[in-house]
Amino acid sequence: MAEASGSSSDHVFAPFPRFPPELRHRIWHDALDEATKDRILSVNVYALTYSTPHSCLTIHKQFCGKHAVCRRYINGEPSHISRCMADGYFTVDKHDWSGPEGSTCRAGLQNISLACHEARQMVLSRYPNVLRVYPCRWSPGVLSRLVRCNPEKDVLHITDVLDMSTIHPDSSEMALDGPFDSLLDAFPQNASLFSNFRDIISSFQNVAFLHVGHRRSRSYGNDLAKSNDFIFLLFYFESLKSLYLRPDPKHWPDVYEDTVIVEEMESLRILDHEPRWDIENSADDFLYDYKMYAEVQNDHYTKSDEHWVSKPKPLEKVGCYAAKAWIPRRIKTALVEEDI
Repeated sequence: MAEASGSSSDHVFAPFPRFPPELRHRIWHDALDEATKDRILSVNVYALTYSTPHSCLTIHKQFCGKHAVCRRYINGEPSHISRCMADGYFTVDKHDWSGPEGSTCRAGLQNISLACHEARQMVLSRYPNVLRVYPCRWSPGVLSRLVRCNPEKDVLHITDVLDMSTIHPDSSEMALDGPFDSLLDAFPQNASLFSNFRDIISSFQNVAFLHVGHRRSRSYGNDLAKSNDFIFLLFYFESLKSLYLRPDPKHWPDVYEDTVIVEEMESLRILDHEPRWDIENSADDFLYDYKMYAEVQNDHYTKSDEHWVSKPKPLEKVGCYAAKAWIPRRIKTALVEEDI
């Protein structure tokens, strides 16, 4: 019995609880940093959005001030579209139910959380928000999982936007049945769940989006750099500070052999080969479209108690995940020094 007792104690670092609280706090802090380094949450987004056509500014040069119905709208005349969101949620690919953060990062965070009460409190304080994710399109009874996140530190990686948009119910002249009801059936229609989704979207500061690239895939396919739906979703990221183009690993495996994060596309400008033409030009086109649509949305902004009306933030640059080989030596050295 004595040997068994001594054997089990070999797995316990007995002096640890006697360390000063500040030292224990530092140890758990550093362990959590290591376990969640470069943490990325990859999700698809389902969004139920409504659009309202306006002729008030294009014809009468003055915004009508209405969110749902523009009484000055004239079918066939020049008009602009304003948008709002009525519901939304996150999903992951059905073959990747290990979670949006990946199995390794998930296990690291979970192991620290289960170590002891003190460690769990550290996890809860550093990762105070909860993201609800589904394995597929929502339907009654579908399971979901809660994932702890830190919107100030984590990167929310958008891999697909399944926008289910329709004309605003109050402004539609069509009977609201059939197709409209089928749209609603794809969403929980739960105020609490939508409030959580809204809190997550509006609080994330770092966002990445999937880029396929025409030059490697020979098809834009599901390329969010070419997606107006993604642009409209981005309007709702009220705390956005950094946006990154993230090449699809299926078409850009070299990026993930030795990855660096480039904050400014100018870092790639002196490279006269594939990444420049594909990634930099895609980012430039995306910025142009974002600014154009954001100006229209802001010109028609008004608050709503019923729906989420976005007020897009200014966006002046798009960074990217890049292969270190793409980066000129002088810039590569600076990036390495920053990491140090």
